[in-house]
Amino acid sequence: MQQLWSHSALFQVFAEFEQYTRMNVARRALIRSAGIRLFLRAPPHNVLSRPSSIVSKSTDLNLNKEVDSLVSPATIEATEGLTTPFEEDATNDDPDSTQYDPTLTAMRPVHSYTGIQRVAKQLGVDLNAKHYTIVMNNCVRLGRSVEAFRIYVKAKEAGIVPDARLVVPLLKALGQESTADSADRALEIYRELIDAHPISSMLDGSAGPNGRIYDRIFRILLFSPDNKKHVPIIFSLIEDMESRGLPADTNSVATIKIRIEMRQKRLFTEALPVYRENRSHLDAFGFFEVLQEYCRMSFVGSLDVPLITQYFSIVNDMRLQRIPISPEIYGLIVKHVTIMAGKLIKAGPKDHAAEALPRLVSTIRRVHDFLTLDASFSPTPMLLNQLMDAYQRLGCFGDAYRLWDMMYMSGRYDQITVNIMLDACGYADRVERARVILKKVARAGFRLDLRNWNTWVECLCRGGRFDEALNVAFVEIPKHGKEPNVVTVTLLDKFAKRNDLSRDFLHRVEKDFPQLWERLPEEIRKS
Repeated sequence: MQQLWSHSALFQVFAEFEQYTRMNVARRALIRSAGIRLFLRAPPHNVLSRPSSIVSKSTDLNLNKEVDSLVSPATIEATEGLTTPFEEDATNDDPDSTQYDPTLTAMRPVHSYTGIQRVAKQLGVDLNAKHYTIVMNNCVRLGRSVEAFRIYVKAKEAGIVPDARLVVPLLKALGQESTADSADRALEIYRELIDAHPISSMLDGSAGPNGRIYDRIFRILLFSPDNKKHVPIIFSLIEDMESRGLPADTNSVATIKIRIEMRQKRLFTEALPVYRENRSHLDAFGFFEVLQEYCRMSFVGSLDVPLITQYFSIVNDMRLQRIPISPEIYGLIVKHVTIMAGKLIKAGPKDHAAEALPRLVSTIRRVHDFLTLDASFSPTPMLLNQLMDAYQRLGCFGDAYRLWDMMYMSGRYDQITVNIMLDACGYADRVERARVILKKVARAGFRLDLRNWNTWVECLCRGGRFDEALNVAFVEIPKHGKEPNVVTVTLLDKFAKRNDLSRDFLHRVEKDFPQLWERLPEEIRKS
């Protein structure tokens, strides 16, 4: 007979779970708020250096690593989420999602092997695969992948037979690494899984590798740096799927075949036969991944500007299959145009860059035309912000300002919109135009946040209005219920040094804002 739980053990476990639940309910409520979600996901803003590109979350980890040095903190906020419109895995990995079990519930706050042992001892229960899976998922969510693998080893030592649910957390963790070693490790886990569940035992299709398992392994292998070794293995895995009775005419398989062909051929026109053969199996996420691969292949690695018509021919195939065109589809191409603009700026006045710039301007204008003529959806402020930022980085101040006028007249602007335009005015030496923008939004009752104020300070400094910038920093900002911060003072110090101006304002900071003074970098306080 199963050992009865003591009242004290139950009380302790469920008290911990109640606190954990309250924290998560509150956190999820905050995340559901668009503004707070934006704040939580955006990195600290640094307006001291010229932003040179936009980067968003992407399933293509290699691309993200390549453009890390070109990130625009000011516009990450504007574009965050634009390139991940669909969940990679819409199914629930939670092992207790279909039934209530208090012992599983007790594992939800646990994120270590010692924690598993403690709860098991308190409740007097024998651990099963579901208990281990919950805690391994917790470890991966907290970035503790090493502990998740340790728990997996301990589970096997305890006699737990690996099943599909147990290995999913490990594949999630390996999918975030994008290394040759992670690909090899994923294959080891796969072999352990198929050894534990040979084809003859796959009657219900739940314990051994399923479509989700294969999909995760495909992605890990596709992004391995050792493509020559790992990409061919994908085709043998597809054969394994078919031998196990799993369908191969799925979005996952079609997507992976198209992406592999595009990488091997390097030209979309040469990959067209495989694309046409498999496109009917693509869903919204599959098409998005193909478009992402097209951008990765066409934009990254050189200063060549790809054919925009090829991109939108894929988009047209989505329409023919009655798949809605989301704002993220436009956001993806705009993001890559902006990345290319950053490369052109970094390259300087070189012949190739000089030739590419007009083509890039033409490309972003054509994207805007497609967007304007597409009656299937209304562009979001987030997408319009991204488009505006692309214009201003390409030196198209007039285009950016016309887009701003449209957004202002329709009331579809936010703090990020204002920030982008103030930044554009600063680099285009249009201080008076920035002043007009601020007057307009003030009449509309719009309140600037501190990042807006700091960008206005930077705009004034770039326009040679240093005294006015000091007044904004130490008079206007406090007048509006805020205080200058480290970014404000560092900006002023940077431009004072650059233009050989007096830095007496630092004495004012030390006197009037002592707490801020203590947070300033030591090189500023001692200079």
